[in-house]
Amino acid sequence: WQPEKPRRDWTLTARPAPSLSGAKRWLECRREVELLSDVAYFGLTTFAGYQTLGEEYVGIIQVDPSRSRVPSRLRRGVLVALHTILPYLLDKALLHLELELQANADSPRPSQGSLALGGRGRSGARHWVHRHTATLAEPQKRTLLRAVVVLRQGLGCLQRLHIAWFYIHGAFYHLAKRLTGVTYV
Repeated sequence: WQPEKPRRDWTLTARPAPSLSGAKRWLECRREVELLSDVAYFGLTTFAGYQTLGEEYVGIIQVDPSRSRVPSRLRRGVLVALHTILPYLLDKALLHLELELQANADSPRPSQGSLALGGRGRSGARHWVHRHTATLAEPQKRTLLRAVVVLRQGLGCLQRLHIAWFYIHGAFYHLAKRLTGVTYV
């Protein structure tokens, strides 16, 4: 008796058309989906004046710097924007700047860099970045690229240091809360 060898079917099959769903599409849109979910969650809880699930679980309430009132609607709106939208926009802007500078350094023709950025055409922000980086000299581009890389890494370190500071002192878990003065009671 010999075990049966698996059959391999080498026939060509038609490749499925790209769809709106699937792992690849979700990985491309992951940051935007996270942004939308965070804005929706914090908009429906913090901005609306309700407790988040964690705040409700431990029985704490957000208060303004006076520690006697709930933060105003404007303060809560700024808190949600600083907590969700600003990090997303900052990360996207630095990423586009870094990719544009890398593309300019890798290819002698500046137009090739725009193709490396996404291939779907240039958005207004990408066009603005491309236009302003194209006027820089090569040493300036290299220096700016190093600065952008250091800044992107530094922002992550700053967030981790801020959380460590929170665990030591017990106030302002997120930088947005420190900037808006929102604490807990």
